[in-house]
Amino acid sequence: MLSISQRVGLMTFNRKAAAKLNLKPGDKVVFLQDEENKTDWYLKVSDDSDGFKLRRGSNSTGLLNFSCKKIASEIADSIGVSGSFRCLISTEKTEEGNYPIITRSAMPKPY
Repeated sequence: MLSISQRVGLMTFNRKAAAKLNLKPGDKVVFLQDEENKTDWYLKVSDDSDGFKLRRGSNSTGLLNFSCKKIASEIADSIGVSGSFRCLISTEKTEEGNYPIITRSAMPKPY
């Protein structure tokens, strides 16, 4: 699961998602938006210099995160949500090697 805080731009992968996607601290991720279907977003693990470097969550329970208010807002705006929310991530890669973010699964994050 990917948790997104639009207000502060924090993007957090929970422990299960990090394990299933084989993400580790120091890995870089890139978010890609489908040009034709603007509500479709993808995650790519990459060595791209523009990628966001993952770091351990503050409580070190397997959470990985990074901050980018621009990406958080772009995703939220494209799917019509605001505030903090969560989305599922497919563990099946596309032909291009990207993981689909299941934006239709977006749900408000409880406080």
